[in-house]
Amino acid sequence: MSLTHSRYSPEWMLFLTVVFFISLLAFLFLTFRLILLLYRVLVGKAKAFLPLLFKHLVVLLIVSLPLFTTLTYFFFCSYYPGPLSEAYIYLNGIKQFEESYKLTNGTYIDCAAAPRRFPDENPVRWQSNTGFEAISFAIGRGVQEKIFPGCWANRGRVRFVYEVIDATTTDFVAFAHGDRDGDGDTIHFIVTATEWPHVYDGRPLNALPTVPIDDTPGID
Repeated sequence: MSLTHSRYSPEWMLFLTVVFFISLLAFLFLTFRLILLLYRVLVGKAKAFLPLLFKHLVVLLIVSLPLFTTLTYFFFCSYYPGPLSEAYIYLNGIKQFEESYKLTNGTYIDCAAAPRRFPDENPVRWQSNTGFEAISFAIGRGVQEKIFPGCWANRGRVRFVYEVIDATTTDFVAFAHGDRDGDGDTIHFIVTATEWPHVYDGRPLNALPTVPIDDTPGID
């Protein structure tokens, strides 16, 4: 499965690509003209230097706007983590925050399931709780959302329920439970203090997760 998914139709992405390359060519051409103008000034062949320079800079700025806009959409808006990669990314984050919490407090900590609503094929907004707040783990709108409102990929939404159980001074078990296609069959990812995220392998647990694990935990 691809790690990223486009938020836009192929037609819209094609339009953005065409605008990007046209803007890029115009930007390079005008930059070359500006360099040539500066060279002519240095050798004393350019007259009325300031009006020409102002005109070139204004046109260059105008051309830069669609170039910057398309780059913004390509790098910040058009892609977001796929359903499976989301679980790996956020479980890794939970693991790191749990380790930081242990360095300060000498133990790992349980975190109740969040968000409270179970997502299906449609992501739901992240809802934190005291456990995740204690380890300073949060999923929300980052700086990209502030700079480009309405643009940031997941906008604080998730496709999995996350929780940490069986936390002790030496280990913890964090789960990501999800149903990518909304058919009722869930998939479960797990991470511990000594392991990286992977599909739950059916091992016995000292504590039961909030979301029941069926007989085929690796199938969705």
